[in-house]
Amino acid sequence: MLMKRYAKWAGITVLTPLVLIFLLSILLYLPPVQNWAVKQVAAYASESTGMDISVKQVRLVFPLKLGVEGVKVLQPIDSLKNSPNLALKNKRDTVADIQKMVVDVQLLPLFESQVMVDELNFTQMKVNTTNFIHEARIKGNVGNLRLKAHGIDLGKEKVRVNHALLADARLSVELSDTVPPDTTPSTNFWKVNIEKLKLKNTDFVLHMPGDTLQVNAYFGDAVAQTTYLDLYKGLYQIGHLDWKKGKVNYDQNYIRPVSGMDFNHIALSAMTLKADSFYYCDSKIDVKIREAQFKEKSGLQVDQLYGRFVMDSVKLQLPDICLRTPYSQLQATVDMDMNAFDEVKPGKLMAQLKGALGRSDLFLFAGDAFPSAMKKKWPFYPMKIEGSFKGNMQQASFSGLKLSLPTAFELSADGKVGNLTDLNRLKANVDLNARTYHLDFVTAMFDPSLMQEIRVPSGIGIRGNIQADGSRYATRLAITEGRGRMRVDAKIDAKTRKDGSIDMNRLAYQAKIKAHNIQAKHFLPKQDL
Repeated sequence: MLMKRYAKWAGITVLTPLVLIFLLSILLYLPPVQNWAVKQVAAYASESTGMDISVKQVRLVFPLKLGVEGVKVLQPIDSLKNSPNLALKNKRDTVADIQKMVVDVQLLPLFESQVMVDELNFTQMKVNTTNFIHEARIKGNVGNLRLKAHGIDLGKEKVRVNHALLADARLSVELSDTVPPDTTPSTNFWKVNIEKLKLKNTDFVLHMPGDTLQVNAYFGDAVAQTTYLDLYKGLYQIGHLDWKKGKVNYDQNYIRPVSGMDFNHIALSAMTLKADSFYYCDSKIDVKIREAQFKEKSGLQVDQLYGRFVMDSVKLQLPDICLRTPYSQLQATVDMDMNAFDEVKPGKLMAQLKGALGRSDLFLFAGDAFPSAMKKKWPFYPMKIEGSFKGNMQQASFSGLKLSLPTAFELSADGKVGNLTDLNRLKANVDLNARTYHLDFVTAMFDPSLMQEIRVPSGIGIRGNIQADGSRYATRLAITEGRGRMRVDAKIDAKTRKDGSIDMNRLAYQAKIKAHNIQAKHFLPKQDL
């Protein structure tokens, strides 16, 4: 009997904690107990963090479906803590304000360090990281954030998200310029796979340190498939991207805008982008664009754009880019060092171009480089362009260059040029072949009274070589006009650089000129020649 009594009390002793845990678990599913418990937790969290944390309502449904409403997290503003003004002293930053949150997690996989999220849903959420992240501040509003993730392995630090949705969001990231360098090795080995990510009516703004640069991207309707993130390597990959109703703004805030195409202030709208692959790691971007269309604020409209885009901190590559606008069509291959335009030890630019450049697009990119009188008379035909370029502003060569503007001119050229930014040290050796037709757009720039006396006839042919050495120029040209012929020979002497050349500084020249059957009256119609 005594043994039975001891066994009975031993059983009661063992079962009592289990029963109490079971009853406590049951009580947690009762709404009054849930609300009481969450108030206690919120009060403890507020005291521990120094923030004002409150929760309006909590609902827990068996086994682990949690619904929370009215979550608010307020933080005192450090700069106003010592203010004599009581209203300012009590002012708070809103760290989080969540209207509704639902979390539905499977119970049994948790015992094996596996998290299976059937539903994670945030509705009407405001966020502000304030000073929690030294490198950046993230703030904004999120209308709806929803995801399903069957494959979170806590042991292996891997996440697989089946699908996710971010809708009606306005997010801003402000990078700080006062962050000390982080010398501690990274211990974040998490790898994230997102099978499908949707973005709806979402606006993202990035502010660089000092607000020198601002980038804004709007995703009206975007889907990213097979997204992979390696947080240790800083690797981001997207298998396929389909972006519709997009906008992108790029602004160098301390550089004044200019008319025409302004590469420091770009605003793209009505954008559609389809990319077969996207890769980013170690400041290198590699995108294979299958299709893109957009409009730019300057008036540029791109109806079709496809090809590969590769850029890192030292190089830009466009292996097979194709572009079409309502007026132009271009194909290009570009391999450019990012320092190609530096004045000291510049890199190189290699480019091959073929296509036709329309009048409107030409004036758009040229800005104010063309006088208004020339623009009015410029022919309404696309100018055909073809050729290759290799080098930089200090020394470059070009070959197979062909320019053709119907009714105006045809030109082909090969040669070398150097010191393009300093006319006093300009070097050039160019072979050319050209033929002119109607040059009204050129003569329109001259004084009207002068053009009453001088005429530039059509049908002029030019073939030969032009050289430049600083202010001195030399040429060997054969010129034809109608039945007339002219040969001009003005060479730069390699030793003295004085004989047989044109000196623009002294407006002096020495040349041999042979002419046959040149009709001077074609050039000076009012003169009795």
